[in-house]
Amino acid sequence: MPWRPLSDEQWELIEPVIPKQRTGRPRSRNREILDAILFVLSTNIRWEEMPPGFPPKMTVYDRFRVWLKEGFYEALFERMKSLKPLTDKRLYYLDATIKSAKKGRQNFTGRENKRQQDKPRRRRERTA
Repeated sequence: MPWRPLSDEQWELIEPVIPKQRTGRPRSRNREILDAILFVLSTNIRWEEMPPGFPPKMTVYDRFRVWLKEGFYEALFERMKSLKPLTDKRLYYLDATIKSAKKGRQNFTGRENKRQQDKPRRRRERTA
């Protein structure tokens, strides 16, 4: 699904769920920052690659992390679920699959590794 900025109607549903700031400098531009977060997530780009016209990349990334820590995305999901109940037999779910990368070949298939290790190495004979 291509990215589009939030409509006024969508923002009215989302705004009450945004966590209130407790201390520090007052937050501003929550809507623009959420638009930028949605842009990054929907286009699958890195935070550093954000095009001009959005708030600063570090502001957007920091707000993404703060909202993640404060449970904003789960609260938003629950709100959307409650506003549109499950009537048409669609499934609501959030999914993320994360697998850490490993360097080299490390015991992905135990049998192959053992077989490779058990084989004696051939030495090339040098010719003069």
